[in-house]
This record gives sequence, C-alpha cells and structure tokens, in this order.
Amino acid sequence: MKSLYVVVVGLTALFTTLTVPAQATVEGYILYNVPYQHLQTDDVCFMRLPLYTSFGIPTASVTLASLTPTAILKDFPTRSYVNVNLAAPTKLMVHTYVSDAVTANNVWEYTMKLNVSALSVANGTTTAGRSATLKAAKLALLAIARNMDDISDGNYRLKVTFTGLPSQNALPGTRLNATTVFAYTSTSPLLIAYDRELIDVEGSCPAEFE
Repeated sequence: MKSLYVVVVGLTALFTTLTVPAQATVEGYILYNVPYQHLQTDDVCFMRLPLYTSFGIPTASVTLASLTPTAILKDFPTRSYVNVNLAAPTKLMVHTYVSDAVTANNVWEYTMKLNVSALSVANGTTTAGRSATLKAAKLALLAIARNMDDISDGNYRLKVTFTGLPSQNALPGTRLNATTVFAYTSTSPLLIAYDRELIDVEGSCPAEFE
C-alpha cells in the first residue's frame, strides 16, 4: 500500500476499538481509486482522488465513491468538468450494501451486490457490447478491491455478487463470476488475472497518480 492517506491513518485502530461502530462517525478525507483511460495510449490506469466524507462505514464510503462519476477540471477548449471514471459509465452500476466487519485478527470484511443490468441493456448483446459491460464490471471490482487493500493494509476479504451480467460465451479474457465461493483477498488469483488483463498493459501508466 502506498502512504497516500490524509486522515485515514489510524482508522483501523479507531474502528476496531469502537464498541458500536455502526453509530460512530468520523469526518475527514480519504483517497479512493478510479480507473481511467490514459490519454496518449490505450492503457487503463488507476488514480487516487480525495473523498471528503463522514465515516460511518469507510469501506462503503470509498466503494460508492469509486462507482460515482468524477468531476475532473478540463481547461480546453472551454473550462468544464468531465467524468474520467471507467467504473462509472453513463448507465451506472448499482451498489447494494450487505454487511461489513473488522475481525479480531484485524481483517476488514465487506460484502456487497453490484447490479449491472442497466449497463448491460445499454451496451447490448453484441460481442463488443458484452465485452464493454464486463470490462466496466471488472474495473469496478478492481477499484473496490484496491480501496479495501488501502484501508486494511492488505488484510481484507471482499465478497461481491454481480447481477445482470451478460453472457460471456466466446468472449476473450478471464471469466467474471457472478459469485465466488471464496472472498476476494489481496492474493486472489482472479483479481491478479483481471489486473494483468486490463491494467497498464502497455506500461504507460504514471506512478505519480497512484
């Protein structure tokens, strides 16, 4: 994990010592992960952006942030704010919170659902359309897992149930499972496969944004 937090240092200790964490909030800044397209290459990269939030469940806060359109200032040809978040396409994926916990061994756990039905319908059933939906869903998963890795210092278990995924028959790439028997972790073979398939393939991603 890179040391890029503004206020989150100490969050692990704070949320594990609170007797009623669901009722406690801490206001502050935290960085979250956003997948974006490199402007000069075909690479998909990650950047961290600040979120100003009142923490009730920090894992939920950064998850929602990673699924939300960004407002990056673009100063040409006229000044405007643009969305560069590839995990927040025009037809947004819908997040549903299920549960969260920090175990006695300081493992951060988060369970959620992600509905991609609207995006799947919008992209259609062609090979290109189905591939686009699956790519967005995989990027969302990778962003959420990176958030979990940052918050937990690599000590997490993430469970995601996808609904509305298109058929993956005859499509290239690693299959995205609607559910998995085991939770995603920092050493999950599936996460590693998705990352190698999609992220910094040409090696052009700038390290300073990560």
